[in-house]
Amino acid sequence: MRTSLWFKSIYFIFSVLMGSGMLLAGTPASCQSGMPTTESSNWDFPKEASQILNQIRVDSFQIRELAAQLRVDDRNADLVGWQAESDLLSELRDHVNQMDTNVCRLRTIAPMTTAQQQEAISRIVPQALVVTNETESAIDFLNNNHSYLWAPQYHEYAVALYNSANLINHDLRNGG
Repeated sequence: MRTSLWFKSIYFIFSVLMGSGMLLAGTPASCQSGMPTTESSNWDFPKEASQILNQIRVDSFQIRELAAQLRVDDRNADLVGWQAESDLLSELRDHVNQMDTNVCRLRTIAPMTTAQQQEAISRIVPQALVVTNETESAIDFLNNNHSYLWAPQYHEYAVALYNSANLINHDLRNGG
């Protein structure tokens, strides 16, 4: 049984570390645009931006709901194991990665979008970065503190994730 727990711990740490490396895929430093092509001269960038903004709204809703679950779990840390938290953070990380990829694309096409879309993009980019950073911090904390899910620091990550995802979702739902 002890070997099984050790194996699960190693597997968890490996999977989270592998995944957290992908977490930064859409951060500003890695967003790069290619050279314009013939097709890009007649591409409907505002339509693409609308679709991406809608997907970010959906992802932010999912992130907010998962962060709400983290907040509940940290209040009941004695009832929730770190493996369950790991699964929750893994699912959350997947949504954050998708959102980061979409934010990166929006940043690339922003100059070709409408003024209203450009405003929405400028409002959500900073919040998306907070979501990415807080997710990464929560994963790091869990990796290093399996027995301290009740710690105030872990709760703060969950609250910041919830608040930032909620701001993105609210902004995009109300005309973003």
